[in-house]
Amino acid sequence: MRRVLYARLAVVALLAGCASGGRSESTRVVMPPIERVPPGVQLSTRVNEYRVTAATIGALREEMHRLGPIADGVRYPGATHWDVRWTYEYEPRTAGCALRTVQARVETRVSLPRWEPATTPDSAVTGWWEGFHARLVAHEHGHVRLAVESAGAIVDALRPLTAGTCAALGERANAAGQSLLTDARRRQAAYDRDTRHGALPGG
Repeated sequence: MRRVLYARLAVVALLAGCASGGRSESTRVVMPPIERVPPGVQLSTRVNEYRVTAATIGALREEMHRLGPIADGVRYPGATHWDVRWTYEYEPRTAGCALRTVQARVETRVSLPRWEPATTPDSAVTGWWEGFHARLVAHEHGHVRLAVESAGAIVDALRPLTAGTCAALGERANAAGQSLLTDARRRQAAYDRDTRHGALPGG
């Protein structure tokens, strides 16, 4: 018998702009790869971009506030939605029941702004955008990384579980998975709180 459970979570980003030099290029965003995907975990990431065209910092902020992704009824410059699904099969034994083929799949959808200025912006605006956007991408990448780590923790926790019956084992496994998802939500919230949604270094 195969069991599948999942949980859907969403995290958002509010970033303060920072200045940097250079020239802004209108290119598709490619999220940085996750350095380590734990065994038994599969990751799928999709990036959705929305177009902003303003040529001043104030107008860009207003445009993102108007067009950005919605989370909990509020628009933000960027957001990451992710689903965690875990699957397993029962392995009946003489003395009870165990789990085999424990796996987890993380599906992430990252929403980010894509700047295509309608008029040529000055270098200060270009520098502001490059710094702002780099921080936004890095922050959302952090949310994806945390989701992958949480999925790995679920796989590790479920693999060794046993019980007297497969029904009891299923209840135990799902309770363990749900508990770890609660921890995952706390970690995501702490990450946003500690980095002020990406405005501070490390976020």
